[in-house]
This record gives sequence, structure tokens and C-alpha cells, in this order.
Amino acid sequence: MNESHLKLTCNKLHLGSPIDTPTSIYGKSYAPEAAKAVLEYAFNTLNLKEVVSFTSIGNQKSIRVMEKIGLKHDPKDDFYHPKLDKDHPLALNVLYKLSKEDLNKNYEH
Repeated sequence: MNESHLKLTCNKLHLGSPIDTPTSIYGKSYAPEAAKAVLEYAFNTLNLKEVVSFTSIGNQKSIRVMEKIGLKHDPKDDFYHPKLDKDHPLALNVLYKLSKEDLNKNYEH
């Protein structure tokens, strides 16, 4: 299996997966399991304040993974990818995020 892409900037972590992920692993819950482990590592070991993830608006599988692990979407955070023309089918991206504070609030309830 290919490695997930992790990008650490400004005390935030971006979690993503490579475009060339083999389709044979789809639907086996590997992505949510790996993402949950990354969240735990990001918040508990790296002591990050926030984890963000984004994908093109039509990528329902990635959106489902982000929702499944507790990341939240606010449409005001959506953006056009800076390296793509705005009329490109992958240009509009949705941003999901989860702060350590929000994660802790979820565990308290």
C-alpha cells in the first residue's frame, strides 16, 4: 500500500492520500483506520492544534473518510485549487478540519 501524504505547516497537519492508490484496497476501512491513527499521533505526540484535509468537491470517497473520522466541513472554507483553472473539474476543493479542542469536547460527551 502506498503511504499517505502528510504535510506539517504552522502547527497544522494536512492528511491526504496519493492519487495512485490501488483500487483493490478501496472499501476495506484502511483509510479511516490510518487517518484515525494519524489524528491520535498529531494531537497526542506532536501536540498539534489542528488537522486539516481537503479534496475536490466530487471526491465522495475522501469526503466520507474525513466525515467518518470526525473532521468538520464549513462551506466558507472551500477554495479553488491555486494550480488549476477555475473551470477545471477538480478545481473546487472542500476543506475539512478538526481541532484538538473540538476532539476533546467530543470525547467529553
